[in-house]
Amino acid sequence: MPKIKEIWCMPHSHLDIGYTHPQPMLLELQVDYLDQALDLCDATLDYPEGSRFCWTVEANYVLKKWLNTAGEKKKTRLREAVKRGQFCVTAMSFHTTPCADANEMAHMLSDLDELREETGDDIRTAINHDVNGQPWTIGQTLLDSGVDFYLTGINTHFGGIPIPRPAPFLWEMSDKRRLLSFVGEHYSLFSQFLFTWEHSTGRMHEGACDYADWLRQKGYSLDFAFLTATNPPLFDNNCPDLQLSDMIRRYNEEGHEFTIRLVTANDLRCRIMSMPKEDIPVMSGDWTDYWNFGAGSTAKETRVCRLAKCALRQSEVIDCFNNEQSTRREQIRRACMESALIYDEHTWGASQSVTQPDSFETASQYIHKIKKAYEAADLAGYLLGSSLESLADNPHQSNELGSVTTVNTSAAEQTVELNVSKYDFLKGRQLAALRIKTHVPYLEPWEEKICCGLVTLPPFTEKRIPFADLTPKHEESDAITKEAGTITTPYYRVTLDRATGAIKQITDIKTGREVLDPSRGSALFEPIRETIDEEKNPQNRATFFPRDVNLGNRSISQWNHNWIGKRDKALRTQSQIVRGSRDITVISQMELDGTNGMEQRITFYSYQRKIRMTVSFKKEPVCQPESVYFAVPLKMAEGWKCSYDTAGSVVRLDEQQLGTVCRDWITVDTAVSVYDGTLCATLACPDAPLVQVGDFNFGRESRFIERKENPLLLGWTLNNYWDTNFCANQSGAMTFAYELCLHDSFDAKTMLLDGISAQDPVKIGAGVEACRVERTLLSYSGESVILHIYPENTGNSMRLIVTNPSDRQDELKLTLPGREIIAADVISPSGRVLTPCRVGSGSVTAAIPAGGVRLIRIKTV
Repeated sequence: MPKIKEIWCMPHSHLDIGYTHPQPMLLELQVDYLDQALDLCDATLDYPEGSRFCWTVEANYVLKKWLNTAGEKKKTRLREAVKRGQFCVTAMSFHTTPCADANEMAHMLSDLDELREETGDDIRTAINHDVNGQPWTIGQTLLDSGVDFYLTGINTHFGGIPIPRPAPFLWEMSDKRRLLSFVGEHYSLFSQFLFTWEHSTGRMHEGACDYADWLRQKGYSLDFAFLTATNPPLFDNNCPDLQLSDMIRRYNEEGHEFTIRLVTANDLRCRIMSMPKEDIPVMSGDWTDYWNFGAGSTAKETRVCRLAKCALRQSEVIDCFNNEQSTRREQIRRACMESALIYDEHTWGASQSVTQPDSFETASQYIHKIKKAYEAADLAGYLLGSSLESLADNPHQSNELGSVTTVNTSAAEQTVELNVSKYDFLKGRQLAALRIKTHVPYLEPWEEKICCGLVTLPPFTEKRIPFADLTPKHEESDAITKEAGTITTPYYRVTLDRATGAIKQITDIKTGREVLDPSRGSALFEPIRETIDEEKNPQNRATFFPRDVNLGNRSISQWNHNWIGKRDKALRTQSQIVRGSRDITVISQMELDGTNGMEQRITFYSYQRKIRMTVSFKKEPVCQPESVYFAVPLKMAEGWKCSYDTAGSVVRLDEQQLGTVCRDWITVDTAVSVYDGTLCATLACPDAPLVQVGDFNFGRESRFIERKENPLLLGWTLNNYWDTNFCANQSGAMTFAYELCLHDSFDAKTMLLDGISAQDPVKIGAGVEACRVERTLLSYSGESVILHIYPENTGNSMRLIVTNPSDRQDELKLTLPGREIIAADVISPSGRVLTPCRVGSGSVTAAIPAGGVRLIRIKTV
C-alpha cells in the first residue's frame, strides 16, 4: 500500500441558496466571495507552488451573476487566474434534487459553451457537494456537454454514500457511456480535520496524521489524500479563508512528513485521469437520492412547481406550432425555468427551521423558497395561455367566440372529454386576459363546464372545432353499471365495502385478475398517517437519526433501522357514488389525525383504463414528526419487480441502482410500475414525486427491497421528518392527484406514456373565429419517447428531448407535416453538433442508443 505523501486541499464555497442567510443577502455575499477569491489569488502569486491560493467555483450560478456586473478589468483578472490554474469553473449551476427533470438539466447546461468562452476555462468537471445523488440521466447530459469528470462530497446526515470513500470509479450510464467520478469526503473536512480555525501548524499536523492513519486503516490505495476547505464557522456559504495560504506555506516550510498542496477541482481531474483505467472500478446505475424526502415538507409548493414545469413544456410545444420566437418570450421562459430550478435546488430553508419554526428568519427563508414555485407557475400560466391565444390568432378583445381549440402537447394519443366553459358560448365581451388566467396551473377552475363529447388527438396534434359543430351531452353512459356494492365498467368490476364505501377489490374484466390484496387491511388509495410510536421511542427526529457529527465525518451510518412507527388509517364518515356522462366517482369523506375535511375521489371511466385518484384536505400545522401516505395494496406473486423513471431514464429498482444508494424511497419524474407475470400496476404521480415500494421503509437503509408477495405501493405525499433546513410543519388547503394504470405486463415505454398522460397534456382554448382546423406538428415512430419539444430562439428550428427506454438501439423516425427539413443533429445542451441525423424525403432518422437520452435539433424553412 503506497504511503500518503501529499494532502490536497481544494478551497471553495459550498452554495446553499438559503440555510445560513436569507436568500437575497446570500446571493450577494456569494458574488462578493468571488472578488475576495481573486484578490487572494493575486496576493499569493509569489508564494511557493502548492501554497498559492486557489479557488474552485463549486456551482456556477453565482459566477454568472458576477459576470453580469463585472467590468472588463475584473473579467481579465478572472481569465488570467484561470490560465494560471488558480481559478476553476465547474459545470453545474446548482446542487439540484431529483425533482429536476431532463428539461431542467438541459437548461442548466445550455450556456456552458458561452461560459467557457467568457472565462477561458474548458470546464470539464462537475461538482455536487452535500446532495446524496443525481438522476442517472445527469451523466449523459454532462458527457454530451463535454464534461468528463464528476466530483461529489456527500453529506451523510439523513443520507448515505454509494461506495466506501474516498474513491474514484467509472460511473456507467444507461446508454453504456462512462463518466469518471470521484466520491470524495464530505466537503469542508480539510478545515475540520486539520483545525484551520486554530491557526496552529502543530494542530494541522496532528489532524493530518490522524486522517492519514485512518485512510491507511481503511486500505486507501492512493499516495495522496484529497479534502476540501470552507471557512468555519461558516461551513456553507463561506467566504475564502484569508489565512489558509499562509498556514499551508508555514506548514510546508516546517518540513513535515506530508506536503499540503492547494489545488482546484481541475487538478484532481487531471490526477485521476492519469490513473490506468483498469485500476478504476466500473459501477452502473441510478444514483438514487436520499435527501429529497424534504420535498414532502412543502408538498403543496412541490406540486405547484411540478404543475409549473408541465405548463411551461406545454406552452413550448404550442409555440412550435406557432413557429413563434421572440426575445421577450425567451426571457420569460428562462425566468420561469430559473425559478423552477431554484425551487428544485437542494436547500429548503433556514438552518433553524425545525428547531425555531416561528423565528423571523425561518419565515423569511420559507417565503423566499416557496415564492419560486409560484413565480414559475404564474409565468408558465402566462406562457401557456398566451400561446393558445396566438395559436387561435385571437384579438385581445371580441364580442363573442366561435370555436374551441384543443392541442395534445404530448407524445401519447389522448382521448379526453371536451369540457368547454359555458361562458364561451355566450355573446358579450370576451377578453384574452381573462382566458389566459385560467391556465395558471395551480388555480381551481371557477367556470362551469359543458361536456361536448369525446375528442381523440394523436400525439402533437391540434384540432379546432366550431361551436356550431359541438353537441353538449349530459346523458349517463350505459357502459357503466352500479349495483349494491359493485361498479362495473368496460374494463373493471369494482367491489366496495357496503358499510363504508371503501374500494376493496378491482377485478380486470378481460383476464379475471384481481388487483388488490385484501389481507393488507387497506382499501384502494387508503390514507395512512405515520408517526413515531411514543410508547416505544422518543417522539423526536433523533429517533430516526441520532446525529453525531464526528461519525458523519467518518462516513459511519447513524440511521436507526429499528425505530417503531404508529400507522393510523383514515376513518370514512360518509361515502357516495356520483355518475358523470362517461365516468363514475366514489367520493368519501374522511377523518385523519393532522388533517381536517379530507375528501377522496376515485374515478373510473367508460372510455379508458386509467383510474384517477385525488384527495383534498386542510392540513393542521403539526410539528411532531409525521408522514401521510396513500396506499395501493397490490395482489402480486413473490418476486415482483419494480421500475421507475427519473429525468427521462427508466430504472429497475435494486438491479439498476448504484451501490448502496437509497432504496427506501424514490423520487419519480412521472411514474413507477410494480409488476409480476400477469399484472403491471403503474402509479402516475403528477403532483407528488415521492414513493415507497414494498412496505413502509423510512429509515431502514435497505440494501435491497424484499420481494415478498402482495407489496404495498405507497404514494408518500407529506412528511416533516428532516431535522434541519426543511419545513417543520405545513398547513392549509391541499389537493393531490395520482393515476393508477393497470396492464397485463410491464413495458417501459408504456409506463412513460402513462406518466405523461397523467399530466393533463391536452390543452383546451377558445377561438374567436369559427373555423375547423386539424394539423400535426410532428409525428414519429420507434421505441423512443419524445419527452419534450421546444423552440430555439434563433429562427425556424426546434429541439426535442428524446429517451429510448428499450434494451436495443432505436431508429427514431420523425416527420414534420407541412415543413421542409433542412438539417437535423444530435446536439449538446449548448447547441454543439454531436452527431448528424439522416435527413431525406421530408423525414429525420436519429439513432438513439439503448437507454439513451438525447437532445435533437431540427431546422426547417
